[in-house]
Order: sequence, then C-alpha cells, then structure tokens
Amino acid sequence: MKKVFIVTFLATSLILTGINRADAGAKIKISDDSDIDLGFRLQTYFIQTDGDIDNNPGFETENTLTVRRARLRLGANVTKWVSIFLQTDLGGSETNSVRMIDAFIKLKVDEKLNIIAGQNVAPVTRQNLTSSGGLLTIERPGISDKVLTRGTKANKQFGTETLEDTSAGLGSTAGRTNRDLGVTLFGLTSIPDNNSHIKYYLGVYEGSDKQSLTGDDSERFTGRLQLNFIDPEPGYFNIATYLGQKKTIGIGASYDYQENVTVSTDGIGTVTGNVDYSFYTFDLFLELPLGDGSITLEGGYENLDLDD
Repeated sequence: MKKVFIVTFLATSLILTGINRADAGAKIKISDDSDIDLGFRLQTYFIQTDGDIDNNPGFETENTLTVRRARLRLGANVTKWVSIFLQTDLGGSETNSVRMIDAFIKLKVDEKLNIIAGQNVAPVTRQNLTSSGGLLTIERPGISDKVLTRGTKANKQFGTETLEDTSAGLGSTAGRTNRDLGVTLFGLTSIPDNNSHIKYYLGVYEGSDKQSLTGDDSERFTGRLQLNFIDPEPGYFNIATYLGQKKTIGIGASYDYQENVTVSTDGIGTVTGNVDYSFYTFDLFLELPLGDGSITLEGGYENLDLDD
C-alpha cells in the first residue's frame, strides 16, 4: 500500500494542440487567406509518493518533478486550400531531448474532405483525439496507452507509472506520443433534419517497424466514425469538457489494424510466427449545460488483440 500526492502546474497555452481551436497566441496576418500562428504550452506536475521503494520495512518518500509537455508550435495558412503545422516537444521522455512530434501539410478541399499528409495523431480513440490542452488532467487514462503507437502497455497509476512487462515494445513509445507517419482523410457533415453531425477519419500509416518473419513492411490502417446529436464537435480534435458551452451527445467507434507487427516466440525464445495487431473501440461522450455549470460524462470500451 502506498500514498500518492500529486500537484499539477499548468502554464497553458497560448494555444491548444492541433488545428481546431486556440486560447490565445501570436497571429500574423499576411492576407485574407494567409497567416502565421505561433504558440506554446507548458505543463508540469510534482508527485510525492510514500511507499515501500526498497522492499524493506517502512515507507520511503520519493519526490518527482516532471515536465510533462513543453511545446512550441508553428501553424500557417499558406492559401485558402493549404495549411502546414509543425510542433516540437520537450518532456515526457527519459532523454529530455527536443523532438518534432507533428509535421504535416493539410489540403482543405472542403469541410467534408480534408487530406492530411505527414506525421500526425492517428485517429484511434476519443482520448487520443482529445487535445492535451483540453484534458481535465495533465495525463490521460492508462488504457490510452494500449494503442499501437503508444506501445500497447498498461499503467497502474493513472498515466504516470507503467506496469512491468506489459509493453509489447511496438510503436514509438518515447514520451507516450501517439503520432504516426501517413495520410489521413478527415471530414465533417451535418444532417439538419434530425440535428445530427457526422465526423469521419480514414488513415494509412507507417505503423510499427518491427521485423516480421518474411521481412515485409506492412501498412497500418485506421478508421473512426463519430456521431454527435444537437451540437457538433468540429475540428480534428475534441476536448474533455466544453464547460456548458455545448449541448451534445457523441458516439464514436474506431478500428486500427496492422499485419505482422512483430514475431511471437515460445518459452525458450524460438520464433514461432508473425503477430498481427487489431484494436477496436467504442466510446460515449455527454455534455449537458446545468445552471451555471454543466454535466460531462465520458466512457469507452477497448479491445486489443495481438494474436492471443
């Protein structure tokens, strides 16, 4: 048994991650269709844990100060039809090195059809499509790390401590990122007659680069469909609560698949075959204004299959 005390510090955001919304920032207008947008986000937390760290009688105190996210971003609308997005991050990794986490170009054909090419968030679960600037807490629930690009691992202390021997070693797990390199089709349409809104995602990505028996490098395929009643949730990303500014019920489903993500072995280390990755989710989101506040509910079901 152990006691955990967590304090979070948010110096958030001249900007919320992604493309869909910003709290503030430096925006330079070039023309009616062109502009440059600069922003940053700093999120840190302090954890004090009292537990049996050294397996001796009595509890020991461990203090940890973590920079969870320290991000600089650059977004630009080049024309009415083309935009670019770059974002770096320092934090969440053992090396504390600055790395590029987002780098893509977006072709805005129509609200119903956007083509995003480059390194971007794969549209697998609602939690992974919730902006880090719009979370209720700095960390996501532990089940979010079951996604391929987060390493298919399990957490025992919310999102801050990983269970030993649960990571399959797949994907880019450094910093718990969920980006992948590929192409995504994304769009939103509304049905006025019944006040409903449909948001879809279809993507092909590089996926895991682990070696299979055949040496083939297979692609990763991802799809997500989200249906909102009453108010829509526009944009690529969602947020965890709209603080009563929206009245919406959201239902989502996702499927993520890649063949031959790695190899399986027997008890003595002999390779016995290839392993396929399959992951599907269902989620529900409810936001209802209540007086001066709101009621927000969110739940999800995930099923991960690595060939048993």
